[in-house]
Amino acid sequence: MTDTLYDQDFVVWTERQASALREAAREGSNLPLDWANLAEEIEDLGKEQRNTVRSLAFQILVHVLKLGCSPASEPGAGWVRGLNGFRRQLHRRLDDSPKLRSELDAIVDREFPAALGEVRLDFDLYGESEGVTRLASWKVRGVSAEELLDQELFPSLQEPRFVPRLDVTRPARS
Repeated sequence: MTDTLYDQDFVVWTERQASALREAAREGSNLPLDWANLAEEIEDLGKEQRNTVRSLAFQILVHVLKLGCSPASEPGAGWVRGLNGFRRQLHRRLDDSPKLRSELDAIVDREFPAALGEVRLDFDLYGESEGVTRLASWKVRGVSAEELLDQELFPSLQEPRFVPRLDVTRPARS
């Protein structure tokens, strides 16, 4: 059985279907369909996929920044589980819509400032000034799409870089 475009890349399929429906509406048809709204709804399905990828990228960035910058003596198992879970979900979305993988660097660049702001607010609310200071080095470094996706990479506890695994029982920071 041959995979259709729908099976290979859902976002591209939605874009093409919306375009085809708009073209059919312009050319006229005797089918009693609401062409314009059908095209808009199908196009919105693709936009929903893109928005989900953006949201997952944001959540991964927040977790990376919290793990890499928090002055807490233990990173919180929830942050580690959350990071892994969001990465798995993002991989699934990108598998369904490979076009979005090619857009991921731009998505990460767009979401990174918002993630920095979110984490800074959390640190401010909890009085973690050391975490705010550490965010500055991550702000300069940034995070790549490749790092965002790699299930084996975690933020270093000493400097703004990624390491192959996270030692959840880290020592207290000085």
